Amino acid sequence: MYLSASGLPIEINILFLGLILIQVFFALKSIDWAALFVFRHRQHLVLGALVISFCLWQLRGWFDDSAAIYILGVNLMTLILGWAFASVIVLINSLLLVLIGVNEWQYWAFNTFLWGYVPIGVSLLCYRLVVYWFDNPFAYIFLCGFFGSVATLVVPATISWGIFESFDLAIAEVVLTYLTYAAVICIPEGVLSGMLLVSFVIFLPDWVKTYDEKRYEHNSKTKYK
Repeated sequence: MYLSASGLPIEINILFLGLILIQVFFALKSIDWAALFVFRHRQHLVLGALVISFCLWQLRGWFDDSAAIYILGVNLMTLILGWAFASVIVLINSLLLVLIGVNEWQYWAFNTFLWGYVPIGVSLLCYRLVVYWFDNPFAYIFLCGFFGSVATLVVPATISWGIFESFDLAIAEVVLTYLTYAAVICIPEGVLSGMLLVSFVIFLPDWVKTYDEKRYEHNSKTKYK
């Protein structure tokens, strides 16, 4: 979702900009750059995610004059590439969209943080909880792939509504309407993400950074021994 967050105090954008810079700093620091240059499939995945998400974020349906909806894909990106690469890709794409005039620079920090970095955090939290509580690959696919994608759309929208409502901005009603129709808007992306995650897990499990095939195989052998 893209929001024209007019009327917000400049302090909010400065705060979000600072949080973006902190996350990008740690992301760049944690990436294994040597492995990226060694493994060609990793390069293809990163470049493919960059190009595909850049194209998808331009295919928008305007929910209102001040709000646009599109396929986010951040959850799937985080599960396959990891949070660090996802953070870098979100930053690059959000800057490119401003440069080509698709997004307005005044709302860059707000939209980049809430619709880029918050979804990464939600996706990572969902993954950590699933790994901690379950040892079943179907739980990983459904909860991380489907539910995680839905959560990455609902949580930022809820936070946005809370911010707009606290400053008594008219766009709060638009976001509330979006949340009212969340089931219709979010479930298709959850289904699409789940289907793509299943395909990767079945055919190319080594390409999914967060999927531990050996862990699930070991647990299955122990359970049904």
